Amino acid sequence: MERNHALDHDRLVKELRLAGISTIVEANKFLNETYLPKMNGKFSRPAADAADAHIPLGNGNLSDIFCREYERTVGSDYVVRFESRHFQILKANKNLPRPKDKVTVLIRLDDSFCIQWKKNSLLAPEIEIQKNDRSGNNAA
Repeated sequence: MERNHALDHDRLVKELRLAGISTIVEANKFLNETYLPKMNGKFSRPAADAADAHIPLGNGNLSDIFCREYERTVGSDYVVRFESRHFQILKANKNLPRPKDKVTVLIRLDDSFCIQWKKNSLLAPEIEIQKNDRSGNNAA
C-alpha cells in the first residue's frame, strides 16, 4: 500500500513485525535508532539557503498571539457581552471606546479573558447583571 512517491503508509508496522518488536519501549528504540535515521537519509534535503530566517519576537506577547479572538460591540452602558457574561469597561482606561465601537475579546490558553480596543488592553472587570422577574421584583 505504498503511495505518494514511495512514502510509507504501513511499512513501519511491517518492519516492527519483522524485527520481532511487540512493546512500546522496543518500538520507540527502533524508531529512534533505526527507522527514522533510514527515512531521514532517504528523504531529507539540505535547505536552499543556510541563513537563519527566524526573527526576534520583539515587544510581542505570546499569550496575545496564541489565543482565540472574538469581536464584540460596546454597549451604550459601556458593557461588553460575551457568552452570557458581562464586562464593564472602566472610565479609568486611558483611551475609551465609544458605544457601538468594536472591541476584541481574547481568550488565552489559560482561559483568562482580555478585552482589547485598538490593540490596547482595557480594564473591564466582569459584572453581574440583575434580571427582573415577572412580578417586578429584582432577582439576583
